[in-house]
Amino acid sequence: LEPTTDSGYSIKGEFVKGIKPSTKVSDVKAGFTNADVVITNADGSTKADSDLVGTGCKISVLGADSEYTAVVIGDCDGNALIDSTDIILIKRHILSIEALVDAGFEAVDFDDNGQIDSTDYISMKRIVLGIVKL
Repeated sequence: LEPTTDSGYSIKGEFVKGIKPSTKVSDVKAGFTNADVVITNADGSTKADSDLVGTGCKISVLGADSEYTAVVIGDCDGNALIDSTDIILIKRHILSIEALVDAGFEAVDFDDNGQIDSTDYISMKRIVLGIVKL
């Protein structure tokens, strides 16, 4: 799986990072040089081109063995949006009430330092409040 130079996507281990909230499947597919990109829900059902890609969706190339997990910036609950639920989840993680893991963790580690802390929380709030545009 190879992102185009202008897509803003990057491969980090098993994750495809840099997908913006509310991005359609067709737009994510266009962000790769591979012609046969397939995007599915976590349960394996294929998403339509008009569907939104949420954190946790699977991205692969038809006929290839490798599969990657979509990480949508700020979308730790997998609904393809950044909203109040994501803010609550990041706060619960910081307070050690409920840990974010895997793609959900990657989605809100804004500074990519391997931990979710107040800096990430502030980044999330600034996006939700419209102070910062993605």
